[in-house]
Amino acid sequence: MLEELTSANVVKVKDDTDLSTFKTIHRGDFCISLRSFQGGFEYSEYEGVVSPAYQVFFPIKEICDRFYKYLFKEKGFISEMNSHTMSLRDGKNIAFDDFGNTYIPYPPIEEQRAIADYLDARCSKIQSLYAELQKQMVTLDNYRQSLIFECVTGKKEIPV
Repeated sequence: MLEELTSANVVKVKDDTDLSTFKTIHRGDFCISLRSFQGGFEYSEYEGVVSPAYQVFFPIKEICDRFYKYLFKEKGFISEMNSHTMSLRDGKNIAFDDFGNTYIPYPPIEEQRAIADYLDARCSKIQSLYAELQKQMVTLDNYRQSLIFECVTGKKEIPV
């Protein structure tokens, strides 16, 4: 079970659910949901099943998964998808065919890897800087709380 292997909380399906209505998704597949217009297509890291409301698709050419994970989260791509989905929101499932006119670039595989490597490195640096800023914010907040405590309890003299 994924939970036991990773200690991750996962969504569980009721034992009496008819899984035959679900769609199979494999590691490396992408899927589209009714809310994909808010965040691009999703990439599957796991083997499993998804709701029938999702549309599963997979590459038919060699790709660098990481490149397309970034592309499908890019604001311009999401905006393009949104232009196709606005007329589909009345409860209709979004099908891959609904995006048939969406241009999806296919640069040479070496270029895909180079772009993904560059973005991985930059995103990692940004995440590291963000984590450091978060630590600094906690330290400053603790200092602020300590200062307030010392002032209101009279432990710190306030010049008048």
